[in-house]
This record gives sequence, C-alpha cells and structure tokens, in this order.
Amino acid sequence: MLIVKIKKIIKSNDSLFSFIKLIIKNYLIFRRLKDVVLMMILFNLYPSYTYKFSTRKFLPPKENRLKKTTNPYKIIKNKTNIKKMGEINYVTVGSSFNLNNLKKLKGKIFFAPGWEPLRIDKKGNIFSNRNGWTFDSKFTGDIKPQNQNKFKDINFWNKLKVYKRKNITYCISRKEVLNKYLKKGYNFLSIPTYHKAGKSFKSNGAYWNSKSYKNLFKYKNFKSISVLENFYLPSKNNDLSKWAPSGSTLPYLFALSKYAKKVNVYGWDFYLERSPIKMSYWEVFFSLYKYKLDVCRSNNHFECALLNFYYAYHLSKSQNIKIHGYLGGLKKHQKFINKAEKVLFN
Repeated sequence: MLIVKIKKIIKSNDSLFSFIKLIIKNYLIFRRLKDVVLMMILFNLYPSYTYKFSTRKFLPPKENRLKKTTNPYKIIKNKTNIKKMGEINYVTVGSSFNLNNLKKLKGKIFFAPGWEPLRIDKKGNIFSNRNGWTFDSKFTGDIKPQNQNKFKDINFWNKLKVYKRKNITYCISRKEVLNKYLKKGYNFLSIPTYHKAGKSFKSNGAYWNSKSYKNLFKYKNFKSISVLENFYLPSKNNDLSKWAPSGSTLPYLFALSKYAKKVNVYGWDFYLERSPIKMSYWEVFFSLYKYKLDVCRSNNHFECALLNFYYAYHLSKSQNIKIHGYLGGLKKHQKFINKAEKVLFN
C-alpha cells in the first residue's frame, strides 16, 4: 500500500515525475554502456565470457551454445506458401547502394524495409520511407541527420509519386502494413520467426499465429516463409532471451536462399559506411557499436551487429548468394570471425 501511495504522489507532481524519469533513463543508459564496454573488453581477451554482460541476455552461456553452425534457421514447411524461383535480388537501404539503381535490376526484387511502397520524384530519384524516416539515394548509413533532414517532413513524402513495378515485393511482417497495402495490390513477403519451446516451437510474435494473419493467405500477392531460429539451445532457467536479435535481413536471406537459384544482395551494410576490405581489425571491431542506434532503440545493437557480421561472412561464401553490400567484404577478417565463434559456439 505504501508503494502505491508513493507512486500516486510522484505521478501527481509533474516536475517530480519528469525528474525521476530522467534519473531512471540515465541510469539505464549508464548500465547499458557499462555492459557494452565490458563485452568489448571480453570479446578481445576472453571471448567465451562476453555473454555475461549482454544486457538483455541475447548471448548464450556455455551450456546453451550449439556446435558451430552456419545456418541459424530451419524452414517450417507447413507454414510456407512460396514456390521455387530463379535468380532474384534482395535490396535493403544502405550506403553501398544507390536506390536509383533499382531501375537497373532485372528479375524479381525483394525490397526491405517494406513499410511503405517506394516513391519517386519528378527528377527520377527513388525514396524509401520507414516510420517517418525517408531515405534517398544519398543515404550514408548514419540515421542521426534524420532529426534535421527535410525528408522527415511528411508533406515532402506525400508529394512524391508511388514507384510502381510489378517485379517488386516488399519484405515486412507488420500487421498494420500488411492490412493497409495488400488489398491495394502490392506484393509482400513475410518471414514469421519461431523459437524452440520444449519439443515444439512458439511464434516470436503472437500476430503470426492469429486468425487475421492466416486470412492474409487468401491474397495472391502475399507470400510467407516461416522459419525456426537455431542460434542457441533454449534455456531452462529463463536466463537467456527466447528470440535472437538478428534484425530483418538475416531471416529473409536464409529463407529466400532456400527457394531461389541465386540471390543478389544489395545495400546490406548494417550501418557500415565503407567496406571492411579497407578496414583494419580494430576498425571492424569498433563498427559493432553505434551509440544512438543502441540506447535510443533496443539496447541490443552490439549483439545484433555481431550476429549480422558473423553470418554475413559465411553467407558470402555461399554458392547461391552474392553480397554486393559492405558486409560482403568481411572475408579477410578471420581473426574477428574466430573471436565471434568463441562468443557464439562451443
């Protein structure tokens, strides 16, 4: 009862409530930064202990690690409705790819993020929009300027024309987007992810098991490939996240590679602004962390980057995947990959 009264008193005083929120926010930022610094130190000195400071428990303890695997996903066939394809293109927003070059690509194009259909201005410049962030062909990989960028202006976005091409499929699994645009005829591919739950598996998002999601299969322009995550063994003590912070590109690439003869990948940089081919070990290592992308969003940027860097290295060796983005340039960084393996596997 005393705690409830204290909460009411605090919330009734706007100044006090704002002050306490500020203290809590800064404490959480400090705690995350402390964890990141310790993970970075351990990554280089004792990689197998890096997991101890993963703030949201996204890195596996030794008892939950698998033996080395280069395929962290398994297709759930009875929840999939896509057919085999020839050569395709997967395009995402990154500084290594000029969006205007979409016009030059032949064959099927799978574009991410698919929050809204692409648009084009009178000069022929193509734009992509994600939750109020509008990216053009000059995007550098640094999202910080969005706060001052004219492209944040929704009026600017609304003045653009939709860039219509029948060979473009948008990649997203969000309910609000699919409900809005499927009925308008745009093509969409959704990749629901599942995690192991005992002898069965469970969806990482309740929506993907809902009746409303199943109803989407009535649309001929809707495709779905369900995948089971296989990054690490499930924890019996709930001291490890049930889902992995892989980002969106990893599940899409692994899934599409099972149904396409060849996948050309463009723009997959994970916020790198130049190729790792031109970078030293330490430059690649420090590229694992972006402060604002971490503390202002999800507190998992270091862990997510680690997974993307590691699996991009292995995907770049795949016979049916060609990575044209910056993450395709990690081949010379065997030292980095060896340390990452000690973090992720036994």
